[in-house]
Amino acid sequence: MTPPSPAVHDVPAIGGLGMTDVARQTVARQTVARQAGAGGAQPAAEPPWPACSGVDLTRPHAAVVLHYDGARRDAWGAALAALDVPVRRDGAFGELGWAVLAGDAADVGRELAAVRSRLAAAVGSDRPVLAAAGRMVVGDGRDTSETASSLAEARAVLALLRHRGDGVQLLHSDTGLAGLLLAVPRARLESFARAELGPLLDRPELLATLAAWLETNGSRAAVAARIHMHRNSVGYRMDRVRELLGLHGDPPERMWRLHAAVVARELVAALPAGDAFPTGDLPDGRAGLAGAVGVAGYPRASAASTRTCASASTEAR
Repeated sequence: MTPPSPAVHDVPAIGGLGMTDVARQTVARQTVARQAGAGGAQPAAEPPWPACSGVDLTRPHAAVVLHYDGARRDAWGAALAALDVPVRRDGAFGELGWAVLAGDAADVGRELAAVRSRLAAAVGSDRPVLAAAGRMVVGDGRDTSETASSLAEARAVLALLRHRGDGVQLLHSDTGLAGLLLAVPRARLESFARAELGPLLDRPELLATLAAWLETNGSRAAVAARIHMHRNSVGYRMDRVRELLGLHGDPPERMWRLHAAVVARELVAALPAGDAFPTGDLPDGRAGLAGAVGVAGYPRASAASTRTCASASTEAR
């Protein structure tokens, strides 16, 4: 069978993750050569789609995104091009760099930190370079929906990092409950937050106090230090929070629900409604918050589109 010419030309379906034109052409030539030499059959041991993202997707891997919105765009572009990992530049102003890094979670974290540091040194200190990683993917490389989800989650983690404004790198594995809630549809998160926090939603000072209280296990001193106020004021605010929410003491089950609601509200705030993935593109058939666009210009990758590369490779066999 003559392989379809877009066998690798359709690789941007994975969100443009790190496949340069040269790499695409190289893989295309290798695919044709394998077919010519094996009578149209690929060796069984060959990865299903050898270099769709510049890495072997049969290895553990994660999608990552780098962000810089400063003035030194030429330096940014040159630095991205000089990296020793394939990177796709994207965004309304070229402010994003997408890649796939292979290895375990610790390897991905270390490599992403090294890449981010190198880019930061290249562009200077006018604006920080931010780095985010999606969920780790472990599989045989055939089911590309998980890699698509990792891409979406990297985008969402970046939006969360920018919303928090207190760091330069965030991995999906370090987001805790927030990472889990990314899979929940936006409307359900909004409804849950309203149900649990309703009386506080128009009282940002009380909501901030409750969030700090939950994050510090109810330490008045720690809350006071975090939100920069006197310990006595913390006690007064928490009394008001309990009154508005109808709390009697701090029952563990209700406090867990409040914590989940606070995190849900943070996600909704960090990821405003926008171009969500179409229903059915995520593995569970729902459009979770990971599909929301937090910054204009993100590439849109879906499980449906990433299957193009895998199916082309399968057809070639």
